[in-house]
Amino acid sequence: MSGILGSGRIRRLAPGLMALALVAACGSTSPTELPGPSSSPTSPPTAALPGGPTSLPSAQATPTPLPTPTPSPTIGPCAAVNIAIDITADSGNYWQGAAGQRQAKFTLTNGGSTDCIVKAKSQPLLLNGDGAVLITGAAAGSSASVTVPAGASLSTEVKTGNLCNAPTIVAPIRVAFVMPGTGTEIATTASATDTGGIPSCLGDANVTSGDISMTTWAP
Repeated sequence: MSGILGSGRIRRLAPGLMALALVAACGSTSPTELPGPSSSPTSPPTAALPGGPTSLPSAQATPTPLPTPTPSPTIGPCAAVNIAIDITADSGNYWQGAAGQRQAKFTLTNGGSTDCIVKAKSQPLLLNGDGAVLITGAAAGSSASVTVPAGASLSTEVKTGNLCNAPTIVAPIRVAFVMPGTGTEIATTASATDTGGIPSCLGDANVTSGDISMTTWAP
């Protein structure tokens, strides 16, 4: 019987012991914690944009500027102090011509140290020895410019004609040139007693008349 009782206790205690074991097991087990969100989430790697440069382009070389050309100096009008106009002998004679007309050659020289320009046309005047104007030529008007290099000369031919009803002639008779941009230049005469530029009157002596003309200045 003791064996049976012992065996019975064992059977009866066995479920209890098992229950205690289960309770102990349940009490000691802590609930499984879910992992919380990370305080610093890992950022996904940044993908390179398609077609983007992989490196900065190298700096381009600065082009060398072309040298600035030096402008040519501007040639200005001849100054009156730098030019001289002289009556010029032709075959030993200054004034030549037939009745009613006289003509002579005149030379303009640039005595300055630089080139200068004159207008191809001037206005010629025939002057009496006392300075009075005997004949007035056509106004110079507009014309091309002619360069006169330093030390060089230009020339022209002057003609006078049919001077009538003139005042008393006083020597020397001179020719003056009204030159645009320069002024009025009086040419030298052949002598202090020169009256060779006076043409004879072929018209009415009581009617004032006379003409003077010139060719353009040319080398």
